[in-house]
Amino acid sequence: MHANAVLATQSISAGGFSVNSQSRFGWKAGVVGELPLSGNLRLMPQVNLVSKGGKFAEDGEGLNLKLTYVEVPVLLTYNVSNFFFGAGPSVSFGVGGDVSISDGTETISTKVKFDGKEDADGEFAHLKSTDIGLQFIGGVNLPKGFFVNAHYSLGLTGITPGDNSEGSMKNRYFGFGIGMFFGK
Repeated sequence: MHANAVLATQSISAGGFSVNSQSRFGWKAGVVGELPLSGNLRLMPQVNLVSKGGKFAEDGEGLNLKLTYVEVPVLLTYNVSNFFFGAGPSVSFGVGGDVSISDGTETISTKVKFDGKEDADGEFAHLKSTDIGLQFIGGVNLPKGFFVNAHYSLGLTGITPGDNSEGSMKNRYFGFGIGMFFGK
């Protein structure tokens, strides 16, 4: 099991320009395993609940996205002495969230539905249910099965509905964590 503090951001690209959100403090918690493969190679599968999103704000006006996903990364790690580093794919499934929009005097919040509908109905903000990414990790194994790590998640697919030909929004986060492998 492990627990992590993360700084989540989002990138939006459209019409040849790109903008990154301000960081938003979040968290990640879940279960993690370590399976020996060959020599110093290990497989590190995980199932996590993670908060993603970002803030786009200027002069008190802006947009704040708080998104919760069940994330399943499968990382290939290389261990040298007590150190490990690795990378691998991840797939995340949206389970909840909200979007807040502020004009400086009033804030309106809307729940997120991860159903991929292109036409917003006003009651919900709609996003794609699946977020595919690539993750990188580095850390140190400590006595009694404990470990500390730093990790980065790069969203590869857009989460906005439609084919993203006119633009896309992608999740990213960087974090630090501590965990424990049982039976080690």
